Amino acid sequence: MERLKSMKIAFIGQKEIPAKSGGIEKNVREIAVRMAEAGQSVFVYVCSTCAKKMKKSKTYRGVHVVRAPKLINHNFFVSLHVLFGNYDVIHYESKQMIFLTWMAKIFSPSTLMVSLDELQCSLQKNPAFLARRSSQRSTISRWGLREKKYAIFSGQLSKRNGVHYLIEAFKQLEDAAKTPNNFKLVIIGEGSRADDYVKYLHTISEGRDNIVFTGAQAGAAMQQLFSHAYMFVQPSESQGLSLSLLKAMGYGLTPLVSDLRENFEAVRGAGFTFASKSVIDLRDKLAYLLNRPEEVEKIGRLAKQRIRQEFGWDSIVKKTIDVYSKAAAERQ
Repeated sequence: MERLKSMKIAFIGQKEIPAKSGGIEKNVREIAVRMAEAGQSVFVYVCSTCAKKMKKSKTYRGVHVVRAPKLINHNFFVSLHVLFGNYDVIHYESKQMIFLTWMAKIFSPSTLMVSLDELQCSLQKNPAFLARRSSQRSTISRWGLREKKYAIFSGQLSKRNGVHYLIEAFKQLEDAAKTPNNFKLVIIGEGSRADDYVKYLHTISEGRDNIVFTGAQAGAAMQQLFSHAYMFVQPSESQGLSLSLLKAMGYGLTPLVSDLRENFEAVRGAGFTFASKSVIDLRDKLAYLLNRPEEVEKIGRLAKQRIRQEFGWDSIVKKTIDVYSKAAAERQ
């Protein structure tokens, strides 16, 4: 990573570094290490009783490790301690902790304070979308699925996500014999049959053995479902930046998405779009892609490359430092 203007940065809110689990701990490890490699002076505050494996070391891969005692008001104590560290940036790992910044605002008004939540709103990126494909097939076999013989939707089963458009488009293709033999549509998402919309989705799918509802999935099961799919479809009527879409692209799946601004922003030349709420346009675009596996594979590679370039850890770190620098400049 290129060298950037050096700042002294404190991370507060994580329990230890490194850690085998915990989203906050992973974020801090990946970001703090790369910041140090980029020439930043990075200090990570940890709980002394939690970070047992690091007791003898004051650094971790170029990051300074500061141990604080685990007190009842641990974060209050740490927030007080950083006031004497002459930091340029204090990075809180949760907006719930940002209330502690009143001390810094009074005693160190030149210090920039940010929270992880604020940064995620500014960056709209998450490097967790760089996925590792699974070679296992036990889950997809359980659902009667075969390699590259199914398209997936993943998300909340709500009307605004437009799953009914996708089901109707798929049914029309089946009725016209325009789907490959035994090709399936997989609907991954939460919902209960007691829910009216979910009930409706099941009703319009009755008698369709090639439409599979898996319910909510996670972990290894979700990894298998994404790893072996042919493509990903996002038929939403309204949508923020779709995490499922980014995840699918991270797996190298070609996305077919409704033509919403947020979907355009995510795909940008690494996928296909159709007119939102149009069953006919969705059907025609699906028919086109189902008969062009080589093109689908090529676009899938571009999708993964886009995720790597725009949503990878190195990109996140550079953009995070840019956010720091811009915010600091605005305060001057």
